[in-house]
Amino acid sequence: MDKKMIAALAVASNAVIWSGQIQANQASGYPLMGGSAGNLYPALSLMFGHDNNLFQSSANEKSSGLYELAPMLGWGAQSGAHEFGAMYEARIGRYDTSSDDNYERQRLDANANLVFNRKLDLALDFIYQDTSDPRGSTDRPVLTEPDEWHATGADVVLGYGATNAPARLEVSLGGNRKRYDNNSTFTAFSELDTTNLGALFLYEVMPKTSLLFEVEARNLDYRAGTLDSEEYYTLFGGTWEATAQTSGTVKVGFVDKDFDVAARDDFDGGSWQIEILWSPLPRTDFQFMTFQKPSEATGIGDTIIQSDVTVGVMHELRPRLVTAASYTIGNSDYEGSTREDDRDTLNLAANYEFQRWLTLRFDYIWYDNESNLANRDYDRNQINVTLVGTL
Repeated sequence: MDKKMIAALAVASNAVIWSGQIQANQASGYPLMGGSAGNLYPALSLMFGHDNNLFQSSANEKSSGLYELAPMLGWGAQSGAHEFGAMYEARIGRYDTSSDDNYERQRLDANANLVFNRKLDLALDFIYQDTSDPRGSTDRPVLTEPDEWHATGADVVLGYGATNAPARLEVSLGGNRKRYDNNSTFTAFSELDTTNLGALFLYEVMPKTSLLFEVEARNLDYRAGTLDSEEYYTLFGGTWEATAQTSGTVKVGFVDKDFDVAARDDFDGGSWQIEILWSPLPRTDFQFMTFQKPSEATGIGDTIIQSDVTVGVMHELRPRLVTAASYTIGNSDYEGSTREDDRDTLNLAANYEFQRWLTLRFDYIWYDNESNLANRDYDRNQINVTLVGTL
């Protein structure tokens, strides 16, 4: 798929597009020590936006303009078969009618892919975040300022079997530590330590097509409250890139979530993750994504079973102009509560590349949340115009 398409898809799914933007400019960058120490990839974005329902409220909606400055610095290097990378980004946002919601967010990622021989490799990943939950984005009470938090996480994946071998096994171990920095009366119950251990087995049944079997165990340990639990995933499926026109991954199976406290409602049910990309024309991509999994409650219920279906399309109108659209239908079922929400999200986006290093991005996002719980229905419209520069 064209790298411009990757960036456009990230916009349409309301995701961070730094990685896609860097990939689209891999030929540039600043070599360190003549390139022997890797390359630096600086970028800067300036966004002007408007949000007509800042706190996701069913009544007394608050609208505001938003101005965001986001510097970023990436680094990549290669030593033989080993690859290394790092990325730092900051996002500084200012609201013109709600200064209490101004934010400064930071994120640092570092990774290494070590290839010891044809069959054995090791992937390492580290992440640090210093950010906040926007007011109204959780089920905790809406106070006078957003809930600020920081988190540190690390993952290790040991792989055995060449990528083109008939069989491959990957064993993973990871952890994450999340702590809140304010509003401790309520946020203390969301401070969480997570550890996970998993294994993925791939077996090739034809060229570029493999069956898969995946298991994972997660331990979720809260510093306060009674939401401590263990999750166990068992998934079957396959992955393929059979032609230049289609690729995808399908995982379907079961998840078992067991709480340490008997008063909480355990969950046993289906879980899946499906992503399919179809490129019928050189400049047009269609994407289908769906998943179901439990997520952590933030004030209502014991756990939230989230189910989403997304259909997206990307089209390169001209060599410098890419458009994208996606529509998501979602459901959130609050186990341990009678609450159930139905969600609809529309994303429209366009990227215009003035120069190799300068892109103008427009995106429009519409949300609709319908709930059987009083005062949880809301509509929201966001419009953003972003200028992105890379060197």
